[in-house]
Amino acid sequence: FNHRVMVKGKVTLNNLNGTLYLQDESGGVRVQSTPVDLAVGDVAEVVGYAYGDEGYSPVLREAVVNKVTSGPPMAPTVIASEAISNQLDSEIVTVEGKLLGVSRTAGGRTLLLGSKGSTFKALIGDDVSLIKVDRLREGAALRVTGVCSLLLNSENLFNAMRDSKDDFRVLLRTQKDIEILSEPPWWTINRVFECAAFLLMSICAAMVWVVLLRRRVRVKTAELRGAML
Repeated sequence: FNHRVMVKGKVTLNNLNGTLYLQDESGGVRVQSTPVDLAVGDVAEVVGYAYGDEGYSPVLREAVVNKVTSGPPMAPTVIASEAISNQLDSEIVTVEGKLLGVSRTAGGRTLLLGSKGSTFKALIGDDVSLIKVDRLREGAALRVTGVCSLLLNSENLFNAMRDSKDDFRVLLRTQKDIEILSEPPWWTINRVFECAAFLLMSICAAMVWVVLLRRRVRVKTAELRGAML
């Protein structure tokens, strides 16, 4: 690492802020350079300094990027979230999961998904339309496609030797990377409690109305009896 290398591959993500991802048959790589006008599927040639201090795959910094040709997007690896391995870092993947929540961040939205006891995040920037994202409901079954990003730091270097994932994220490109497989059921636990609370309040209101009505009837009855005497 920390030496100048040249790589060639297909663009799998370009967020236009100087960070893009390339992939070929051997794997994926993150590239840091000045912003370049490349589309997903373009073949590019990159020369830069390789560093290996941030993730399981290398990062090319101070890179010079040149477009070679246009082409179709790289086909993603379809895999279950619990089967994600370090070898897929910086590669394009497709994963399914149940939406557990959506949070707003300074740069966009973070989707928290769960599948078979494991959880992972899908990140999408605010430089693209987020209308579809903001309409997602918790409990929906989703299929997301994006670049796999596995974070590595000094505290979990040992995990790299054991091929274990620590912080698994999927970096989405556009809303099209989110496919809704099924909507959540209408009858959720929250809705059950809401309906039960509404029903209880209605019963209480009806009981109060009956008590007041009986009181009015007794008053009217007493008035009529007084008038007849």
